[in-house]
Amino acid sequence: MVAVRPPSGPRLACKTPGQLSSRRQEQASAVVSARRATTLLFGATPPAPAPSRRLTSTLLAAATPPGPAQQQQQQPPPPPPGPAQQQQQQPPPPPPAAPPPVYPDTLTDRAFIALCRLSYGKLAGWQSPRAWWDGPESYKGMVEVSRALMRGRPTAAAQRGAVIAGFPSVPPWFRRAFPYSQWGAELNARITPAFFAWLVGPASVASGPVDGGAVQASTVKIERCRYLAESGCVAMCANLCKGPVQAFFTDELGMPLTMVPDFETYGCEMVFGKTPPPLAEDPGLGVGCLGDCPTGRSDGGGGACWQLGGGVGGGGLPPSSTSE
Repeated sequence: MVAVRPPSGPRLACKTPGQLSSRRQEQASAVVSARRATTLLFGATPPAPAPSRRLTSTLLAAATPPGPAQQQQQQPPPPPPGPAQQQQQQPPPPPPAAPPPVYPDTLTDRAFIALCRLSYGKLAGWQSPRAWWDGPESYKGMVEVSRALMRGRPTAAAQRGAVIAGFPSVPPWFRRAFPYSQWGAELNARITPAFFAWLVGPASVASGPVDGGAVQASTVKIERCRYLAESGCVAMCANLCKGPVQAFFTDELGMPLTMVPDFETYGCEMVFGKTPPPLAEDPGLGVGCLGDCPTGRSDGGGGACWQLGGGVGGGGLPPSSTSE
């Protein structure tokens, strides 16, 4: 057998339960003595320990009443408006209408207006009494004379024919010497805003599709056609401008031209290089009288200004009543 030797070194003394109890009694007596001494010195018991900051914040938040912003957040959302309230909520009024444009007619512009007015007067056999060298007045006189031209020719074909007869004649060799080309179409598009602003107003050149699907810079965008806005008549636009000009460029000059007027905005697009459809099949011309058409008001019926299907042009005002 192997003998087990106890570990060497100092031995720890173990305390008995009686010794532990006496030690605790001594500690308790010391605490009581300290409290009595504090009472004798200060006349009060020592203050209790201060609460922690987190506990203080929680107690203050619970005791403080909610403010206006918190009350608004705690309130439930209002119910959706009913049918009666929806009817009372009227939409905002529309913005005011834009003032009519002012055209700065130069001396050259007034000369061209006077020449066009003279040409229409010869075809109509009547001339407006308005002033000649006041740009806006002379332009109104030109529109009155063109309206008198419509009055003397009841059919749309006769009206277009009269205007085409006033265009210069083109010799047969012109089309052989200057056949259609993209360069020619784009040149016509660049010339139009520069030389015809007196007639149609401001315009710009843009790119667009032409015959064959090609895209080229031969489209003229007219912001607000001066002639259409001044006349206010679909028939005058179609029979005295769109139809004759398309026919002259396409048939006489060999330069296909399609004009697309917008009777809501008074704008227009002129596409050089695009063959126009027959007027009877043009989808943009099945339009009745415009709201401010003087011809429609003079007829009193408020009906269509003209209809391509019947081949009848707008009535137009008589020469004695063309002044506005």
